[in-house]
Amino acid sequence: MDSVNFKSLQYLVHEIVSRFHILKGSSIYLDARAGENILLSARAERSMLAHRISYFLKLSGPSYVADTACSSSLYAIENAYRAIRIGEIDAAIVGGANLCLHSYVSLQFARLGVLSPDGSCKAFDEAGNGYARADAVGVLILQKSKDARRIYAQVLHAKTNCDGYKSQGITFPSGPAQVSLLNEFYEECDVDRYSLSYVEAHGTDPEEGNAIDATLTKKRKTPLLIGSTKSNIGHSEPASGICAITKCIIAMESGFVPPNNHFNTPRKEIKGLLEGRLEVVTEKIPFRDDRGLLGMELSQHIHY
Repeated sequence: MDSVNFKSLQYLVHEIVSRFHILKGSSIYLDARAGENILLSARAERSMLAHRISYFLKLSGPSYVADTACSSSLYAIENAYRAIRIGEIDAAIVGGANLCLHSYVSLQFARLGVLSPDGSCKAFDEAGNGYARADAVGVLILQKSKDARRIYAQVLHAKTNCDGYKSQGITFPSGPAQVSLLNEFYEECDVDRYSLSYVEAHGTDPEEGNAIDATLTKKRKTPLLIGSTKSNIGHSEPASGICAITKCIIAMESGFVPPNNHFNTPRKEIKGLLEGRLEVVTEKIPFRDDRGLLGMELSQHIHY
């Protein structure tokens, strides 16, 4: 490990930090010994989430936290991918985690109106009414294929963008920005956009489904299969990207795409579903592409 210039990109969810600040005013914090208080304070800093791992593993490469909300782990992967491509590093450890440690955070999300009252994620379904929070921890090792001992999947290209200003507000998704991202992505990489066998989607808003339909289905002879791991395990927020990648790797390894749960009626706003250009995987089906080509579209504007 000492001879390799690893880059540690570790993002653990904001709730860990938030919980510390809640504990600062509690008896748990006040009753702690002074020396332990200092360590507790340092360990709760976001920067330490990455640095502690670099410290224990004796890694000397760049080490930092990526925080872009639900796309955090995928942004970390995109940063690592580009750093490897330009020769800045030889390999990278990329982690994403979400730990629902305090009910206060869930309460705030519930008041915001984003959580499902019945505790389920109904991705792409007309009955969709929010999401269920999920705990998750995932870690990937990225390195050049020629140096890899075991290759589970390859990143052919990665790209991100941002909504910028929207009159509806900062939390609303932008369909045009997502379409722009997908168009630029496939113009830059040597992959036929209409040859994808499956797209793993974020699954939380219809704008994403319409963007996939507008850019990836025009010349297809068969419906494009889509799914979202959130229907299976819930929304692990900043770790959701790592979970989505893990699902795709399992699909390629096993030869089967796992089904979506809670899908019965196509959402009316997603025209591609109603008109048959997109198809939600609702039962275990064989992975149809021996090339292993699939896409990942996150509505926080990152695509693989």
